[in-house]
Amino acid sequence: MKITGLERTIADLNKSITFQSKSLFEEIGEYIKTQIKLRTSDGVDYEGNAFEPYSLKYKLFRKKKEYPVNKVDLFYSGSMMGSMTYTATPDSVRVFFAPGTDEDEDKVQNASKAFWLNENREFFMYSQKDLDKVIDMYVRRANDAA
Repeated sequence: MKITGLERTIADLNKSITFQSKSLFEEIGEYIKTQIKLRTSDGVDYEGNAFEPYSLKYKLFRKKKEYPVNKVDLFYSGSMMGSMTYTATPDSVRVFFAPGTDEDEDKVQNASKAFWLNENREFFMYSQKDLDKVIDMYVRRANDAA
């Protein structure tokens, strides 16, 4: 997921702001990453809808491992969510799942695991509320810079 082109979004809202700030996009990256993690741990997708329940087979597997099954939170070992990170430039931010090393096979699989899970339960996206907050962050920073 990459957020760029906020200048165009702001222009669409009849505002003309042009500046660049790596720290702003770092703030945006941290915000988006946090929102995704909070929603996911609450068991809801990016639109606030509850995730589909676990399959019966996976529920039985989780029960055997003594993991909760009443709320789908996409958490098993924590490796995938723990690998979520971002990189920022002066005009964009990219949120992604960092690859691991060959020694840690679980981490190597995090990006593909996240891709597959997102196909079934859309968690790795930003909501309209998130976008509105990002625009507010951008406008606030632009006003501070003016």
